[in-house]
Amino acid sequence: MATTSLLLPVLAAAATPRASSLRARLLPTRLDVRRAAPAKKRATSLVPRVGDDEIRDVVNDAAAVPPDVSPEDFNAFYRLLDSADAEQVEAKVKALVEGGGLTEGVLKAAFATLEQAQSRNDKPEIVASLQGLANYLLEAFQASQPVPPALMLVDQLVQLMKPPGPGADDENATILKNAIREKVMENDAPVMSLDEFIANVDDFIGNMSRQDEEFERDCETMIAKGELQSAEDKEKLEQFKAMRLGAKTQMLQVAMACKDLRKEGA
Repeated sequence: MATTSLLLPVLAAAATPRASSLRARLLPTRLDVRRAAPAKKRATSLVPRVGDDEIRDVVNDAAAVPPDVSPEDFNAFYRLLDSADAEQVEAKVKALVEGGGLTEGVLKAAFATLEQAQSRNDKPEIVASLQGLANYLLEAFQASQPVPPALMLVDQLVQLMKPPGPGADDENATILKNAIREKVMENDAPVMSLDEFIANVDDFIGNMSRQDEEFERDCETMIAKGELQSAEDKEKLEQFKAMRLGAKTQMLQVAMACKDLRKEGA
């Protein structure tokens, strides 16, 4: 039985714009962001159902939109609210993705507006509409991000590994070394050299450590504000922590196998 790679969803979630908050990063993500696409069934909950004037009032009251959100990005988000049905929302989001207009700024505008509506205790229907749209935009954004070749290779390697268990570490070390030899060292047209691959993996590990520190700071801030109090939020938080730990462990195992090969002179 192969191991499920945790790297892509973790790094995709960690790449979520800063202003989208920890809560956004606790949303479910697909295991393979390369094949991810917004699901049609989710779009049916995106269309505001409480009247255009009320939704626009909420957006117009969003005075604390992050300062690094451009007018173009905010207007792109605003136009999504002016949709007649779920199909029109989908079409607009698809057009944004294809035209390169679904940016971090659009996401920041969406989540900032949502969080302000939540803090003002706006009508549940309004909050639900903004939450659905923000979540949908997040998923579309993550799906549209290119995966670096080195990360794709790590993902392929991890999928070959055996699940944790007695003797699994030694077995996985052998599996990884053989696969790295085949994919990197003995390939007639390798994507990169072993040294380049090791440098990329070390960078990934460093980024994950910095993201872990930011994640913990966000946890402390939200807990201090009285957020993340529901059982559902706490469960998602623990799941996300476990996923991050698993992903970092997988990355460290790949790094160790690479460095062992370099020491051995392969």
